[in-house]
Amino acid sequence: MDFDAEIKQHLLWRSMVESLFNKNSAEFALPSAISNDHHCQLGKWIYSHESEIYADKHCFNQLREAHKEFHSRAGLILTLFRQGEVDKAQAHEPEFYLLSDDVVKCLEELKAQ
Repeated sequence: MDFDAEIKQHLLWRSMVESLFNKNSAEFALPSAISNDHHCQLGKWIYSHESEIYADKHCFNQLREAHKEFHSRAGLILTLFRQGEVDKAQAHEPEFYLLSDDVVKCLEELKAQ
């Protein structure tokens, strides 16, 4: 697992959602696709046999939960934007960033082990 590459890839997902706040454009993805934590490269790894060596690590379980919630929150934000509920979408922005930071922190912790 290349943890640095996964951090960069995760930050690309984050930047897609950030573009909603910066450009107010919700055209880049379907909410059903972005909310599924199995679709991205990191999610595929988390749910693969390759990640089993980390299964007993507390930070891995934190990663799995933070990653799942990150995608769920991103899907909700995108849905709200598409429905014209910009204020409601923006209300989820702080939690979205905290979840993103948690994903990066967990990846860095796993990399250090």
